[in-house]
Amino acid sequence: MILVGDIGGTHSRLALFTPDGPSLVKDAVYPSRKFSGLAEVIREFLGATQPPLELEKACFGVAGPVKNGHCKLTHLPWDVDVKSLQSLLSIEAVCLINDLVALAAAVPFLKPSEVTVLQAGVPDPQGKIAVIAAGTGLGQSFLIPQERGPGIVLATEGGQCDFPPRQSEAIALHRFLTERHGRVALEGVFSGPGVVRSYELFKSNDAGPEPQWLTGELRGEDPAAVI
Repeated sequence: MILVGDIGGTHSRLALFTPDGPSLVKDAVYPSRKFSGLAEVIREFLGATQPPLELEKACFGVAGPVKNGHCKLTHLPWDVDVKSLQSLLSIEAVCLINDLVALAAAVPFLKPSEVTVLQAGVPDPQGKIAVIAAGTGLGQSFLIPQERGPGIVLATEGGQCDFPPRQSEAIALHRFLTERHGRVALEGVFSGPGVVRSYELFKSNDAGPEPQWLTGELRGEDPAAVI
C-alpha cells in the first residue's frame, strides 16, 4: 500500500492507494489543530484500518518550507521529520515535500473534466504553469515544462510577500490590518483568515447590526466559510 497525505494548517487529509493503478482504498480528513502532530494523525488513520496493512512507501505534502527532510509548518506548531516518519511507519521509502510542490507536479495529470476555465485564452504548451492555493495561508509554486520528463517544479513562499495596496479600498484594508496585526503579508488578505479580517473591516464601517444567527455561526470552527 501507498500512504499519502496533504497536511495543511486547517485540515490533514490522508489516503491509502494500491501500488498498481493506483486505486483509492481509503481516505479521511482530520482537523489539524485537534492533534499534537502528524504522527498522531497517522496513528489515528492507520489504527482504524482493518485488517492491518503493509506499507511500501509514503509521501506527505506539508504546508511549509521543506529543507533536508524537515519541515516546521507555517500555521501549525508541528515539526515534521522524514526520519521520524520512517521510524513510525517502519519503511525507508518516505518522502516529505512542500504541498504546493505536490500540486504543481500534479497539474499535467489533470483531465479536462477536472478543470474549470475562469478566463479563456490561447494556451502555450511550453509556458510556465503557476499554482496558487488560498487556504489557511496563500501557497504558491510553479512548473517549468521540459521537452523530456515531467518538468521542473519550484517552491516559493510568495504568500509571505508584503500586501501592496493600490485602490482606496485596499489601502483602507491595509491600514486596518496594520493597526491590528502589524505587517500585512499577501496571505494575510488572500486566505481564509483574510476573509474574516476583511469582514471585520466591513463591520467597523457602520455596515449595520450583525444578525444574531450570523454571530453564532462565526464562533464556529470555520468562520471564513460562513462569510
